[in-house]
Amino acid sequence: MWYNLYIRMRKKGQVTAMKAVSLAKVPGKPTTGGTKLYGNPDVPEVFEWPSIVDEDDIYDLAFMGQVNLYELASALPENSLPKEGMLYFFYDLDAMAFSPFDETAARVIFYRGGKPLEELCLEDENGNSLSSPVVKLEMSAAAEDNAEGHKLFGLPLGYGEEKYPRPIEGWVMLMQIDSTAKVPFEDNGALCFFVEPEKLAAADFSDVRVMIVPRK
Repeated sequence: MWYNLYIRMRKKGQVTAMKAVSLAKVPGKPTTGGTKLYGNPDVPEVFEWPSIVDEDDIYDLAFMGQVNLYELASALPENSLPKEGMLYFFYDLDAMAFSPFDETAARVIFYRGGKPLEELCLEDENGNSLSSPVVKLEMSAAAEDNAEGHKLFGLPLGYGEEKYPRPIEGWVMLMQIDSTAKVPFEDNGALCFFVEPEKLAAADFSDVRVMIVPRK
């Protein structure tokens, strides 16, 4: 069964929990392909930046971060994701995602690896970078699944006995990006990406939902 792939997976209320991996901010510039928040993604030569069609306009999603799966395997060897490659996280900053029903508010792209990566910069018409300042991250197994801060897996910020709405009832929290001084979310909360457990086990990120969880 797919749930045998997970470490200490269990149901708590309405969210399925996996052992959390802490993403701690560390000084310095990330290496190409390293795990990071913000800045610009390190991508293969052929890469399509995810966008949204809104009436007659097309606009790009904001790059929120990337996770090096080799680094994840080192921090949490038993995780069920591939042991190499990258996950890229994108989000519609205008979404105000207080519920997970918007299917277009976020995208997670899985790249299996094997080709060189280069930084891809998104700029405005004047050549100015549209990215937020990059944050280098270091992974380690978190002491608590409900720990605050940036993390992979575990439980959402302030998790208690909330009844999370469909479609994320029973889903796994893939990543939590906490508010910072430079990139705050509404109510000083955290941006949480969710995926179905079966799709996570299959490395299928075609339907990832996002929700801003406020601080209590």
